[in-house]
Amino acid sequence: MDLRYIGLSIGHSFEAHNHRDEGVYEFHLVLEGQGVFYNGEQEYPLESGTLFFSIPEESHAATSTIPMVLYYCNFWLYPEDQNLKHALRDYFLGHAAIKVGRTTNLVFEEIRRKHQSRDSWLRHSAEYQLLAYLYELLSGEQQNTSHQGQIYINEALNYMQSQIRKDFSMEDLVQRLGIDKSYFIRLFKKTMGTSPLRYYLNLKMDAAKDSLRNSEKPVRLIARELGYEDEFYFSRIFKTYEGISPLPYRKLHLEPEISAASSAEALSIASDLG
Repeated sequence: MDLRYIGLSIGHSFEAHNHRDEGVYEFHLVLEGQGVFYNGEQEYPLESGTLFFSIPEESHAATSTIPMVLYYCNFWLYPEDQNLKHALRDYFLGHAAIKVGRTTNLVFEEIRRKHQSRDSWLRHSAEYQLLAYLYELLSGEQQNTSHQGQIYINEALNYMQSQIRKDFSMEDLVQRLGIDKSYFIRLFKKTMGTSPLRYYLNLKMDAAKDSLRNSEKPVRLIARELGYEDEFYFSRIFKTYEGISPLPYRKLHLEPEISAASSAEALSIASDLG
């Protein structure tokens, strides 16, 4: 297996596309949304807690009446992975959507965090963790989350992910969990390797980077989708986090044809502001 990319996306829709040329398989895990997911010739309800699977040749798209928040995971299977490839196709044959437990959010977040690491060993471990998840999914085994500390972390991640378009309140979170604030911060940092506030900001900025790379949305709209009413404040936060402002980031990462359109849009926005 080759884990190509796993990221967090926010928006009302994404256009129909497939990965036939690359031979890439794709999962979409919906954290928040209400609409329709199109996969091949089938339509499925798009709602929280649904996992969608698309094979390379299947065109897929989604629309939502509210901003949807989802993980998307692209991976390639080697020739020696033929058994897994056939098993996945059989498992999702005729029905590309399944309901999954909230612990799947934690699994995908751990894979995303490891895949983004600069440590090559952690990046490799992300692929093995995805493989383990696939084998457990195919076996029908439910993941065990009986450890109380893990339950707190999972509930916290679910809360933060649901708040990505809003403001995050540590006080509200620990009140929901019913635990001491200091204890929770220590537990979260030990488990996730970062503080709750840093993790929450990471979620927002990763969603912003995804929108900048994969859409032509104006920066002001991306900021608003992530709960920032002030576009310039959002840009300062983004630059502090990423070391570069949103528009230069987009110019570096967009496909050439989209980049040209975005540059024209940026000039128009600058003219309006002037």
